[in-house]
Amino acid sequence: MKKTLFFSLLLIIACKDQPTNSATQNKNAGNCTVTVEEIQSALIGKPLSTVANFNNCFELRDTTIDDEEEVEFKAKAYYQNGNLAFLANSADAINISRVTVETKNFSTKNGICVGDDMKKIMPFIGSEMPVLPDGYIGVLDKNNPKVMYQLNSEDYPETLEQEIGNNVKKIPATMHITAIVIDEK
Repeated sequence: MKKTLFFSLLLIIACKDQPTNSATQNKNAGNCTVTVEEIQSALIGKPLSTVANFNNCFELRDTTIDDEEEVEFKAKAYYQNGNLAFLANSADAINISRVTVETKNFSTKNGICVGDDMKKIMPFIGSEMPVLPDGYIGVLDKNNPKVMYQLNSEDYPETLEQEIGNNVKKIPATMHITAIVIDEK
């Protein structure tokens, strides 16, 4: 599981600009509304070579990401209005296995998005927490366990020093979502 989170963190860091797959970006890209569930349905498990572009709302770029063992994986970077919107990557170089959303422009059907705090998301998360590498905290969506909300634990060193265990109630109410990770598992 440590590799899984580390892999998703490197997704954003290791994104390299490559030539785009689409000729132009839609001028109305800012008006496109896509939910996390629509992203999940359109991308997870689908071939990386034929990714969805949601009615040309995004500029697509081929990219690669590196894991902690310096292994490169193919990925697609989705840009909207010149900004990285989310990354879709493939662990097997064939099908998309993970999407990482790091912008508040995309929310779940319940309205949860990057930047929301624990107080807001508490009714929508499960009681168990995924096992993550030291220094990281995440919670799973109660109705969709393939969606994890990664939290800003780096801003709460005191939280990491105390024993949180598997108890979401020990997470500070002001801790907020830094990324929404959609996984095939």
